[in-house]
Amino acid sequence: MAEINKKALNWPIVDYVDGRKVFNDYSSDTNTLNKEFSVNSQISKKYGGKRIMKAIFKNTKDHKKHFTATGYTVNKNRTKILLIHHKGLNKWLPPGGHIEDNEVPHEAAIREVYEETGVMAIPIKDDENDLVLKGVKEAQIPRPYALMYQIIPKSKKDVEHIHLDMVFALEADDSDKITAQYKEVHDVRWVTRKSLIDEYDTFDSVRSFARSMLK
Repeated sequence: MAEINKKALNWPIVDYVDGRKVFNDYSSDTNTLNKEFSVNSQISKKYGGKRIMKAIFKNTKDHKKHFTATGYTVNKNRTKILLIHHKGLNKWLPPGGHIEDNEVPHEAAIREVYEETGVMAIPIKDDENDLVLKGVKEAQIPRPYALMYQIIPKSKKDVEHIHLDMVFALEADDSDKITAQYKEVHDVRWVTRKSLIDEYDTFDSVRSFARSMLK
C-alpha cells in the first residue's frame, strides 16, 4: 500500500508495522485485523476527521470494494445489544456480512443476524426524511443508521480490500431463543451499555453505537 504523505497532512504520528498503518494515539495493538476509522474516533476528533478520511480514500482508491451490511440489534427497552464473539477477529461485534446478489441491504443485515444468532430482528422505524411516496414503481426502503469505510487487511483468502458497510439499527425480543452459528462465532450474548463499554473487547464504532442507542 502506498504510504500516506505525512508532510501534506502535517501529521507526524503515523507509523508503519509490516506495511500496516498504526495510529499511536488510537491503538497500540498492531495485531488487530481490522483497523477502522470514522469521524467518531478519538484520532479523528483530535486531528480532523476529514483529513484522515481523505488520506485513507487516496491510499485505498484502487482497492477492491465489497458491499456489506451489519445489524446492530437492540432490545425493545433499549437496554441491551446483541453481540457475537467473532472467531476470526477475536472481538465482540454485531452480526454482519456481505450483501448477496439481488439482496436488499436491510434484508442482508436481518439475514446475518438470524443466521449467526437465531434471533429475528426488524428495522427500527425512522420517519425522518420520509418522502411519502404514493407511486407504484418506487418505494423508500429502510436507510442505514451509518455508513462505514473499513480497511480489511490481507489474509490467506484475500488481498487487502475495503468493506463499504451499511449499518442498520434493528430491534428484537431479548427473550427469543439464541442459536449460535458456531462455525463462525464463539458465543452470542445480549450485553448492556455499561458492560460493553467497560468490559468487552470491540471496536470504537460499536461503543459509539451503544452510547447513542442504549440507556
